[in-house]
Amino acid sequence: MQYLLARPSSPLQFFVKQYWAMENCFSAGVHLERIIPTGLPVLYFYLSDKPVLIQANSQDHLKHHAYLCGQYNQFFDLQVTGNMHLFAVVFQPYALSMIFGIPSTELVNDQISLQEIYPQLGHELSSKIGDAISFAERVDIIETFIFKQLKKKPEHTHMARLRSSINIISQENYFNSAQLAANACLSRKQFERVFRQFIGLPPHKFIRVLRLQKSLLQKQLFPGANLTRVAIEAGYFDQSHMIREFKNLTGMTQK
Repeated sequence: MQYLLARPSSPLQFFVKQYWAMENCFSAGVHLERIIPTGLPVLYFYLSDKPVLIQANSQDHLKHHAYLCGQYNQFFDLQVTGNMHLFAVVFQPYALSMIFGIPSTELVNDQISLQEIYPQLGHELSSKIGDAISFAERVDIIETFIFKQLKKKPEHTHMARLRSSINIISQENYFNSAQLAANACLSRKQFERVFRQFIGLPPHKFIRVLRLQKSLLQKQLFPGANLTRVAIEAGYFDQSHMIREFKNLTGMTQK
Protein backbone atom coordinates (compact mmCIF):
# COMPACT_ATOMS: atom_id res chain seq x y z
CA MET A 1 0.00 0.00 0.00
CA GLN A 2 1.23 3.48 -0.88
CA TYR A 3 0.21 6.38 1.37
CA LEU A 4 0.94 10.03 0.54
CA LEU A 5 0.30 13.14 2.62
CA ALA A 6 0.69 16.87 1.95
CA ARG A 7 -0.09 20.11 3.71
CA PRO A 8 -1.94 22.91 1.87
CA SER A 9 -0.21 26.04 0.63
CA SER A 10 -0.07 28.84 3.18
CA PRO A 11 -3.05 30.88 1.87
CA LEU A 12 -5.31 27.80 2.13
CA GLN A 13 -4.34 26.60 5.61
CA PHE A 14 -7.39 28.28 7.17
CA PHE A 15 -9.62 26.20 4.90
CA VAL A 16 -7.78 22.92 4.20
CA LYS A 17 -6.12 20.72 6.80
CA GLN A 18 -4.37 18.26 4.52
CA TYR A 19 -4.40 16.18 1.34
CA TRP A 20 -3.80 12.45 1.30
CA ALA A 21 -3.87 9.56 -1.12
CA MET A 22 -3.85 5.78 -0.86
CA GLU A 23 -3.33 3.23 -3.59
CA ASN A 24 -3.62 -0.57 -3.56
CA CYS A 25 -5.14 -0.41 -0.08
CA PHE A 26 -6.46 -3.97 0.06
CA SER A 27 -5.65 -7.43 -1.20
CA ALA A 28 -8.07 -9.33 -3.42
CA GLY A 29 -11.52 -10.02 -2.03
CA VAL A 30 -14.24 -8.08 -0.22
CA HIS A 31 -13.24 -5.79 2.65
CA LEU A 32 -15.30 -3.78 5.14
CA GLU A 33 -13.75 -0.53 6.39
CA ARG A 34 -15.25 1.24 9.42
CA ILE A 35 -15.27 5.06 9.10
CA ILE A 36 -15.63 6.96 12.37
CA PRO A 37 -16.29 10.69 13.02
CA THR A 38 -13.26 12.99 12.79
CA GLY A 39 -14.77 16.49 13.03
CA LEU A 40 -13.49 17.28 9.54
CA PRO A 41 -15.41 17.38 6.22
CA VAL A 42 -13.73 15.49 3.38
CA LEU A 43 -13.89 15.50 -0.42
CA TYR A 44 -13.11 12.00 -1.69
CA PHE A 45 -12.06 11.14 -5.23
CA TYR A 46 -12.37 7.42 -6.00
CA LEU A 47 -9.84 6.87 -8.78
CA SER A 48 -10.48 3.18 -9.40
CA ASP A 49 -13.20 0.88 -8.05
CA LYS A 50 -15.98 2.60 -6.13
CA PRO A 51 -17.12 1.21 -2.75
CA VAL A 52 -20.54 0.47 -1.32
CA LEU A 53 -21.63 2.82 1.49
CA ILE A 54 -23.30 0.96 4.38
CA GLN A 55 -25.04 3.21 6.88
CA ALA A 56 -27.98 2.64 9.26
CA ASN A 57 -28.86 -0.73 7.69
CA SER A 58 -28.97 0.72 4.16
CA GLN A 59 -26.59 0.26 1.26
CA ASP A 60 -25.67 2.78 -1.41
CA HIS A 61 -23.57 1.76 -4.41
CA LEU A 62 -21.57 4.90 -5.14
CA LYS A 63 -21.94 5.77 -8.81
CA HIS A 64 -19.75 8.87 -9.17
CA HIS A 65 -16.04 9.40 -8.68
CA ALA A 66 -16.16 12.38 -6.27
CA TYR A 67 -18.16 12.76 -3.06
CA LEU A 68 -18.27 15.54 -0.50
CA CYS A 69 -18.80 14.27 3.06
CA GLY A 70 -20.08 16.59 5.76
CA GLN A 71 -19.72 16.38 9.52
CA TYR A 72 -20.46 12.96 10.98
CA ASN A 73 -21.34 12.12 14.56
CA GLN A 74 -22.00 8.48 13.77
CA PHE A 75 -20.03 5.74 12.06
CA PHE A 76 -20.53 4.10 8.67
CA ASP A 77 -18.86 1.33 6.67
CA LEU A 78 -17.36 1.15 3.20
CA GLN A 79 -17.48 -2.21 1.47
CA VAL A 80 -14.56 -2.44 -0.92
CA THR A 81 -14.25 -5.00 -3.68
CA GLY A 82 -11.17 -4.90 -5.89
CA ASN A 83 -8.62 -2.12 -6.01
CA MET A 84 -9.06 1.06 -3.97
CA HIS A 85 -7.23 4.19 -5.08
CA LEU A 86 -8.23 7.34 -3.18
CA PHE A 87 -7.35 11.02 -3.28
CA ALA A 88 -8.83 13.03 -0.40
CA VAL A 89 -9.08 16.69 0.55
CA VAL A 90 -9.56 17.16 4.31
CA PHE A 91 -11.10 20.53 5.13
CA GLN A 92 -11.08 22.57 8.31
CA PRO A 93 -14.31 22.05 10.33
CA TYR A 94 -15.92 25.32 9.20
CA ALA A 95 -14.82 25.39 5.53
CA LEU A 96 -17.61 23.47 3.81
CA SER A 97 -20.13 26.26 3.25
CA MET A 98 -17.39 28.79 2.56
CA ILE A 99 -16.00 26.79 -0.37
CA PHE A 100 -19.04 25.01 -1.76
CA GLY A 101 -21.86 27.34 -0.73
CA ILE A 102 -23.83 24.49 0.84
CA PRO A 103 -25.33 24.92 4.32
CA SER A 104 -23.24 22.63 6.53
CA THR A 105 -26.40 21.43 8.28
CA GLU A 106 -27.57 19.78 5.05
CA LEU A 107 -24.64 17.36 4.98
CA VAL A 108 -24.61 16.18 8.59
CA ASN A 109 -24.12 12.39 8.53
CA ASP A 110 -24.43 12.50 4.76
CA GLN A 111 -22.51 12.95 1.53
CA ILE A 112 -23.27 14.27 -1.92
CA SER A 113 -21.59 13.70 -5.27
CA LEU A 114 -19.64 16.65 -6.60
CA GLN A 115 -21.63 16.45 -9.84
CA GLU A 116 -24.85 17.04 -7.95
CA ILE A 117 -23.42 20.33 -6.67
CA TYR A 118 -21.77 21.38 -9.94
CA PRO A 119 -23.01 19.21 -12.85
CA GLN A 120 -20.45 20.37 -15.42
CA LEU A 121 -17.65 21.65 -13.18
CA GLY A 122 -17.86 18.57 -10.96
CA HIS A 123 -17.44 16.27 -13.96
CA GLU A 124 -14.53 18.33 -15.29
CA LEU A 125 -12.75 18.42 -11.92
CA SER A 126 -13.20 14.67 -11.38
CA SER A 127 -11.76 14.00 -14.84
CA LYS A 128 -8.75 16.24 -14.22
CA ILE A 129 -8.03 14.57 -10.88
CA GLY A 130 -8.41 11.13 -12.44
CA ASP A 131 -6.18 11.94 -15.41
CA ALA A 132 -3.41 13.50 -13.32
CA ILE A 133 -0.23 11.42 -13.27
CA SER A 134 1.01 12.29 -9.78
CA PHE A 135 -0.12 13.18 -6.27
CA ALA A 136 1.52 16.62 -6.56
CA GLU A 137 -0.40 17.36 -9.76
CA ARG A 138 -3.69 16.44 -8.07
CA VAL A 139 -2.89 18.81 -5.20
CA ASP A 140 -2.21 21.63 -7.68
CA ILE A 141 -5.49 20.97 -9.49
CA ILE A 142 -7.61 20.96 -6.33
CA GLU A 143 -5.89 24.06 -4.90
CA THR A 144 -6.63 25.97 -8.11
CA PHE A 145 -10.28 24.94 -7.78
CA ILE A 146 -10.47 25.99 -4.10
CA PHE A 147 -8.86 29.38 -4.79
CA LYS A 148 -11.47 30.08 -7.47
CA GLN A 149 -14.30 29.06 -5.15
CA LEU A 150 -13.10 31.28 -2.31
CA LYS A 151 -12.89 34.33 -4.56
CA LYS A 152 -16.65 34.07 -5.12
CA LYS A 153 -17.52 34.14 -1.40
CA PRO A 154 -16.51 36.86 1.10
CA GLU A 155 -15.42 35.74 4.57
CA HIS A 156 -18.15 35.77 7.22
CA THR A 157 -17.93 38.46 9.90
CA HIS A 158 -17.82 35.86 12.71
CA MET A 159 -15.16 33.62 11.13
CA ALA A 160 -12.27 34.75 13.37
CA ARG A 161 -14.40 34.09 16.46
CA LEU A 162 -15.37 30.67 15.15
CA ARG A 163 -11.74 29.73 14.50
CA SER A 164 -10.88 30.78 18.04
CA SER A 165 -13.65 28.55 19.40
CA ILE A 166 -12.40 25.58 17.37
CA ASN A 167 -8.89 26.11 18.76
CA ILE A 168 -10.24 26.13 22.32
CA ILE A 169 -12.20 22.93 21.76
CA SER A 170 -9.13 21.28 20.22
CA GLN A 171 -6.69 22.31 22.95
CA GLU A 172 -8.70 22.40 26.17
CA ASN A 173 -10.49 19.57 27.96
CA TYR A 174 -13.22 21.22 30.02
CA PHE A 175 -15.56 23.83 28.57
CA ASN A 176 -19.19 24.33 27.58
CA SER A 177 -21.22 26.36 25.10
CA ALA A 178 -21.61 29.26 27.53
CA GLN A 179 -17.82 29.56 27.93
CA LEU A 180 -17.27 29.34 24.19
CA ALA A 181 -19.94 31.97 23.54
CA ALA A 182 -18.36 34.33 26.09
CA ASN A 183 -14.96 33.87 24.46
CA ALA A 184 -16.52 34.72 21.08
CA CYS A 185 -18.25 37.79 22.55
CA LEU A 186 -21.64 36.45 21.44
CA SER A 187 -24.75 35.45 23.31
CA ARG A 188 -25.08 31.70 23.78
CA LYS A 189 -28.03 31.50 21.39
CA GLN A 190 -26.24 33.56 18.74
CA PHE A 191 -23.04 31.55 19.13
CA GLU A 192 -24.82 28.21 18.75
CA ARG A 193 -26.61 29.46 15.63
CA VAL A 194 -23.37 30.66 13.98
CA PHE A 195 -21.51 27.52 15.07
CA ARG A 196 -24.09 25.18 13.56
CA GLN A 197 -24.33 27.29 10.41
CA PHE A 198 -20.67 26.70 9.60
CA ILE A 199 -19.83 23.43 11.38
CA GLY A 200 -23.10 21.61 10.80
CA LEU A 201 -23.23 20.08 14.28
CA PRO A 202 -24.22 21.98 17.44
CA PRO A 203 -21.29 22.66 19.80
CA HIS A 204 -21.99 19.83 22.27
CA LYS A 205 -22.09 17.19 19.51
CA PHE A 206 -18.93 18.54 17.87
CA ILE A 207 -17.19 18.44 21.26
CA ARG A 208 -18.11 14.74 21.58
CA VAL A 209 -16.41 14.00 18.25
CA LEU A 210 -13.24 15.88 19.17
CA ARG A 211 -13.04 14.14 22.54
CA LEU A 212 -13.17 10.83 20.70
CA GLN A 213 -10.31 11.92 18.47
CA LYS A 214 -8.32 13.12 21.50
CA SER A 215 -8.72 9.73 23.16
CA LEU A 216 -7.48 7.97 20.01
CA LEU A 217 -4.47 10.31 19.87
CA GLN A 218 -3.68 9.63 23.54
CA LYS A 219 -3.72 5.87 22.88
CA GLN A 220 -1.43 6.37 19.90
CA LEU A 221 1.03 8.58 21.80
CA PHE A 222 0.99 6.50 24.99
CA PRO A 223 0.20 2.88 24.04
CA GLY A 224 0.77 1.64 27.56
CA ALA A 225 -1.43 4.21 29.29
CA ASN A 226 -4.42 2.89 31.23
CA LEU A 227 -7.91 3.89 30.12
CA THR A 228 -8.51 6.10 33.16
CA ARG A 229 -5.57 8.32 32.25
CA VAL A 230 -6.62 8.38 28.59
CA ALA A 231 -10.16 9.40 29.61
CA ILE A 232 -9.02 12.28 31.82
CA GLU A 233 -6.50 13.57 29.28
CA ALA A 234 -9.17 13.53 26.55
CA GLY A 235 -11.67 15.47 28.67
CA TYR A 236 -14.07 12.73 29.79
CA PHE A 237 -15.47 12.60 33.30
CA ASP A 238 -14.13 9.09 33.87
CA GLN A 239 -13.29 5.84 32.13
CA SER A 240 -16.88 4.60 31.91
CA HIS A 241 -17.93 7.87 30.26
CA MET A 242 -15.22 7.43 27.60
CA ILE A 243 -16.07 3.77 26.97
CA ARG A 244 -19.75 4.60 26.54
CA GLU A 245 -19.04 7.48 24.15
CA PHE A 246 -16.56 5.38 22.18
CA LYS A 247 -19.17 2.67 21.66
CA ASN A 248 -21.83 5.19 20.60
CA LEU A 249 -19.63 6.98 18.07
CA THR A 250 -17.70 4.04 16.60
CA GLY A 251 -19.93 1.00 17.12
CA MET A 252 -16.91 -0.78 18.61
CA THR A 253 -15.65 -1.61 22.11
CA GLN A 254 -12.60 0.32 23.25
CA LYS A 255 -9.52 -1.76 24.10
